[in-house]
Amino acid sequence: MLILNNEKLVVPFIVGTGGVTKGDLVVLSAGTVVKATAGVTASTVVGIACDTKVAEAIVLVDVITSGTTVIAPFTVAGTKKTFADTDLGLVYDISNATTVNPDDTTGGCALITGYDNKTLEVRFVVPKASCYL
Repeated sequence: MLILNNEKLVVPFIVGTGGVTKGDLVVLSAGTVVKATAGVTASTVVGIACDTKVAEAIVLVDVITSGTTVIAPFTVAGTKKTFADTDLGLVYDISNATTVNPDDTTGGCALITGYDNKTLEVRFVVPKASCYL
């Protein structure tokens, strides 16, 4: 995942169990950041990990605030293989810490603002209700 923003807010956080990999969407869990998993909601999305770190290390996180645009790949493993204009404005879930799931509009954190079916990427913002900051 990649954040498109003119002004970046990069903040250090302690890494939780399992570590994080550069480019992972990370969420707050017990005062640490961990890789996001499907079903991310409820004011927990922090941002994108800037580096690969193990548990208890300090990682810099490119923080996602309301209105920040993120570019991410989407999976074609399920039924839905592409996005369409009718998907713009809908909120989708993720498959894992780096991929949007076009088959899942339940409990998501990725409000779709653009798509490219050739590169298999979407642009999205995280709704304010799901942002940590």
